[in-house]
Amino acid sequence: MTAARLSTAGLCVDLGGRRIVEDVSMDVPAGRVVGIVGPNGCGKSTLLRTLGGILRPASGVVSIDGTDIATLGARQLARTVAAVLQDSAGDFDLRVRDVVLMGRSPYKRMFEGDNASDIRIVGDSLALVDAAHLEDRPFPLLSGGERRRVLVARALAQQPRLLLMDEPTNHLDVRHTFDVLALPATLGVTAVIALHDLNLAAQYCDVIHVLRNGRQVAAGSPADVLTAEMLGDVWEVSATVQRHPDTGRPHIYFDPRRRVTEESRSG
Repeated sequence: MTAARLSTAGLCVDLGGRRIVEDVSMDVPAGRVVGIVGPNGCGKSTLLRTLGGILRPASGVVSIDGTDIATLGARQLARTVAAVLQDSAGDFDLRVRDVVLMGRSPYKRMFEGDNASDIRIVGDSLALVDAAHLEDRPFPLLSGGERRRVLVARALAQQPRLLLMDEPTNHLDVRHTFDVLALPATLGVTAVIALHDLNLAAQYCDVIHVLRNGRQVAAGSPADVLTAEMLGDVWEVSATVQRHPDTGRPHIYFDPRRRVTEESRSG
């Protein structure tokens, strides 16, 4: 897999007559891992769907390697971008192997069967998420965490240059959480990941963009963005931020007894 450069300029997205994403611009160099964070309802999922071409922006442009994705055909886009979305679990009445094989469809002509290369790529993708032992299992009988890993494997089977993941760690245990979030850097692909867990974002993302009410209010390295002041302003929580003794990245200690309010910020 070769990484793609992603950029947006003045991106605005409307849903149901309401502005959900407002004037978001970003430039993601090839091979970087970007985290999208923010409170519930801030527009993270809508932004990811727009980056993947699922939603059309009301204004602004999403470009991959300088090409507006609106000009790409569906097959070409699917060979470039793969997405693992929150509502993409589906209750496929298929074996795990067949679910992951769906990721090979952008490379197939109509009615073309699966070949040895497809089977190898599917096996490799399942192995990357520690799910090779599940390939003959019916997908509907898997646990929530197992399903999530299989859907990540399906995205990997597309061999994308840009990987979009919306809360990919939902239902995952600690070990598989770490494994999945390490994949983009391991594979060398560009990735944009929406996360609620800010400590995971700090550990695995090169750059973090913070959204609030659809607007981008901060962007930069985890150390620059995930400050106590930012946490109080955007999430209205009290926290202490220190450097992790092993990684040197910021680690957040929340104080659940205290909530930052407009009144406490002002005085």
